[in-house]
Amino acid sequence: MSTIPISTNALEGILTAAKRLEGKSRARCLTASDVCRLYAACAAYDGEIKSARAYAGNGAFVPNSYKWRAEITYVAAGMWGIPHVGRTGAHRSYGNGAGTTINGRAV
Repeated sequence: MSTIPISTNALEGILTAAKRLEGKSRARCLTASDVCRLYAACAAYDGEIKSARAYAGNGAFVPNSYKWRAEITYVAAGMWGIPHVGRTGAHRSYGNGAGTTINGRAV
C-alpha cells in the first residue's frame, strides 16, 4: 500500500488499544497492516458502509473442532468511522473465514 487513508496518530491509538486488550497474548494479534487493510477496503468500496471489520492476519482462524479456546483481535469501524478494537472467538467452519468484511460480507 503506497498511501493509507488514516493518520499516524489514529493508527498508533488503535494499536495501543489493541495491545492493552490483548495483554500477554502473542497469537492472532492486530498489526498496523491489518488496520491499513480495513481502511483501504473501505476507501475502495462503492456503496454505503454500515459496518466494516478486519481481523488479525497473523494466526488466522481455527476449525470448529479445535478443542481449546482461541481468540482473535479485530478492528471495526461503523457508519461514523469511529474505530473499535475488540476480541472474539477465532473458531470458524473448517477454519475458513474472511479477513476483512464490509456489511457482514467478505471483501
